[in-house]
Order: sequence, then structure tokens, then C-alpha cells
Amino acid sequence: MSETLLVAQLGAPTAVINQTLVGVVEEARQAGVGRVLGSRNGVLGLLHDEIFDLSAEPAEVLAAVRTTPGAVLGSCRYNLRRQGGAEDFARIAETLARRRVTGLIFIGGNGTMAALREVARVSKAHGREVRVVGAPKTIDNDMFGTDHTPGYGSVAKYVATTAQEAGRDTESLATFDTCTVIETMGRDSGWIAAAAGLAHVCEDDAPHIVLAPELPVTWKRLGEQVHRTVKRVGRCVVVAGEGLRDADGNFLAPQTVDPSGQMQFGGVAEVLRDFIQGDLGYKCRYNKPGTAQRNAAHLASACDACEADAVGREAARALAAGETMKMVSIRRRGDRPYAVEFDLVDLDEAAGRQRVLPREFLDEEGTAISDAFRRYLEPLVQGRVEVAETSGGLPQCVRLTQRV
Repeated sequence: MSETLLVAQLGAPTAVINQTLVGVVEEARQAGVGRVLGSRNGVLGLLHDEIFDLSAEPAEVLAAVRTTPGAVLGSCRYNLRRQGGAEDFARIAETLARRRVTGLIFIGGNGTMAALREVARVSKAHGREVRVVGAPKTIDNDMFGTDHTPGYGSVAKYVATTAQEAGRDTESLATFDTCTVIETMGRDSGWIAAAAGLAHVCEDDAPHIVLAPELPVTWKRLGEQVHRTVKRVGRCVVVAGEGLRDADGNFLAPQTVDPSGQMQFGGVAEVLRDFIQGDLGYKCRYNKPGTAQRNAAHLASACDACEADAVGREAARALAAGETMKMVSIRRRGDRPYAVEFDLVDLDEAAGRQRVLPREFLDEEGTAISDAFRRYLEPLVQGRVEVAETSGGLPQCVRLTQRV
């Protein structure tokens, strides 16, 4: 087969995004695909013809790529419609034609799937029909068309571990630092914040309060909950999603919009700290795991890594079989024992749509996770990926070298 497949990573990285990339490359080789290329920095590589030859990367480099943090191809936040336009789409079509690309895989979230759909349509209009398949990826877990997304299990493991460790720290210093706030990513969906609730196994365990953006914050009610918790266990750890709103629908912290049109969240931890310390009178610290939570390859879930690899392989297989305008989907067949199967759904099912945390995944008060959510999430955080260390004692990281 003389086909040329091109793959790109778009949006924010995850701890397992490179597992998907290597899955694509290895499966394409097995399927007899002639060449696998990689676009540097997402769609920007297609615009500027900056390409890696992934087929030429040595096996030992690809093996190390699997557990290297970040998106090894590089990524971007660039909205082709908003920041570019018809000229950009035409340049991408030219790059695909010049590189003789017959199949295109984008690894990304709901916005990425919308971009992939558009690239396919414009390429066809320019006389170059390219088959396209999406490989889902986002820590936010907010995509339609799949039970969950690769990347979520690892960020869930990291956030729950962080809540557990911060909780023990607060417990140690409860006579001085009585309260702690942890701000998680996730934009205006609560999947990541809720994941911290895995660490709350008994009354003493943090987090004592989980605030998901799907439910508005009522200051009076929150104050009462904090007071009750401090009275009961002597301290209080609050986990808050970055996109929290108040009862009037306003974000707790002011947000900005980047050039791509993406809303930039952050600042909830300070707002809650000021409320707990200023209005309630408790000494309060805050933690912001920030980008560390999405790149912690050293704490990646083994289940997540395995499924990320499988999604890449399924995408490569789908292209080799002649599929197009599809996204790989993870279908859950059972929780205990956990079982999944992989399928294909139309890109339209996922493109540009956001799935919020279901209300039944929170308890009656809405500030702790339900048993249903624990059953849903526990399988996704199982196991840990072994990461090779350098002689300096740090995790091994590599970079791609085969630019063409």
C-alpha cells in the first residue's frame, strides 16, 4: 500500500496523548501504510509545511515518546475560521496535496473534531479528497460520542491523589491552616473537579466539599457547609472547578478570551480563599495544580494509557479500511468487571458539542460524588505506567528528530 497518513495533535496535551500518537504509527506500519507523517504544532504545521517523518523515527525513540510529557509533535490553539479563513484552508489543502496525504488523523477534543471535518470538506472542494478520522483526547471528558476520553483517567488519578495529599497536609496543620482550596481545570464542566471525590472514602478524608461548575455557588449555603465541616472534623478541604458561577450565572472569577476565541479560566481559588478567610474567619491556603495536572506522565493511569494507544490504533485501522468522517469511540460494556469496545461514530456527533457532568454523578447536596460516579470513574484510574528514569534520577523525555 503506497498511502501516506498524516497525524496532528491539537489543543492542550494530556498525560497519554503521545500513547495515541505511537499507537497510530505502529498500527499503520502493521497495516502496510507506506509513510506516516506528523504535523508540527497542529494545524500550524500544515499551514507552514513543517512536517515530521514518523515512519523514520527509531523504535527506541517511539517507545520513549509514549511516556514523554506534553504533545511531542507540538500543538496549538488556532481557530481556522476565526483567525484564518479561506486562504488558510487553501494552504492546508496545498500541503496535503504536495505531501500526497491520503489519510488524516487529528488527536483532540470537540473543537478539533469540528476543525477536522472542515479540513476534509475544504480539501474536497480543492480537488483533493482526503479520508479523515478523529482520535478523541481531552482531560475535560466533555465530548459526545464516547463514554470517556483518553486523558481523563490520568488527570482524574492526579487530581484525586493531589486532594488526598493536600488533605493530609491540612490535617497535619489543622490548628493553624484550617482550610485548603484546590482549583482544578475542566473549564465550565465538572468532570475533573468531581474526580477529586475519589479520595473521600470516609468522613475524615479530603475533599470535604466538591464544587462542580454545573451547579451554582450559593455563598450562604457554602459558608454553612464549611462551618459544619470544621466543627465535625476540625478542618475543610474544598475542590473547585475553574468555571464556577454564582446563583446569577456570573463566573466567580473574571475570564478572558484568547485570539482563537477560547475562554481562559482561572482565579476561583483566590475568590474562595478570600471568602473562607475574610467572611468565615478560617485561615485558608489554596493550591493550583495548573498545567501539571494534564502533563503528569509519571502518574498516568495504566488503563488510560492502554485505551489511548488503542484509540490511535483504531484510527489507523479505520483509515486503512477506507473509513472517513468518523471518530473513534469508546463504548463501555461493564463496570465490574470493567470492559470496553471500540467503535466509530460520525464526526458530527462530537464536533463542537460539550457534554456536562450528569447531575446523578453528584450526591443530593451536590457537593460530593455519588456511588454511580465512583463506579464510572474507578476503572479509569487503575494501574500506573512505568516510566524509565535517566541517570540523573528524573523521568526520561525525548524529542522527535526526523523533520522533512
